[in-house]
Amino acid sequence: MPKPTFTPLPLPTGTSIESSLSDFGQQAHIMGNANTVVRRSLAIALLKFMESTPFADISVTKLTQKAGVSRMGYYRNYDSKLALLKDYLAQIEDDFPFIDLTAASESEFYAFLRQVFDYLSKFELSTKILLNQGFEGLILDTLLNSKIFVEYRKKQALTCQAMTALQDKSREYNLVFASGMLYHTYIHWVRQGQTETPQQLASWLMAGGFYRLFHPTDD
Repeated sequence: MPKPTFTPLPLPTGTSIESSLSDFGQQAHIMGNANTVVRRSLAIALLKFMESTPFADISVTKLTQKAGVSRMGYYRNYDSKLALLKDYLAQIEDDFPFIDLTAASESEFYAFLRQVFDYLSKFELSTKILLNQGFEGLILDTLLNSKIFVEYRKKQALTCQAMTALQDKSREYNLVFASGMLYHTYIHWVRQGQTETPQQLASWLMAGGFYRLFHPTDD
């Protein structure tokens, strides 16, 4: 089969890759944590390559040269470029806003959603790069494994014995619906150039039933 055509992204006019990684390794650099600085340098170099080069064509040699890191430093942290990419996304997930989905009020849900999109707004460029390279699934997996959904699943596991099988299945699908709403709203927002405000997105998700997925009304 022929390779799919790769189209390099146009030169960015907004947020830079460096600024989207501003919290990843900066404090470590101040404190002298050299390994975290290595990881940050590699992530920046990889994303910069991915703006103009197909992921499969990026060699470790070129990557480490661009990052100013030794091959030993690369292999000390990663066994593949994909592992490096997942580490970058894990850093984003670590600082993802948190809320107790089962206990929060409607106003707290709205504030949470607004905070989510405000936080994600600085990753517009890196998200466009990932989408252009076909890594939609990696972004979705990162969202599904974020703390808010992991903690929700843990709570449901503790209470599922008191539920009917239908109630348990309903909550399982509600989680799928909610994560899908967040994911597709964010991706569409990025593709449209983030012209709407986080407040608008939060309002639309609330109007679309995001809160009710976790707090269904009694029949």
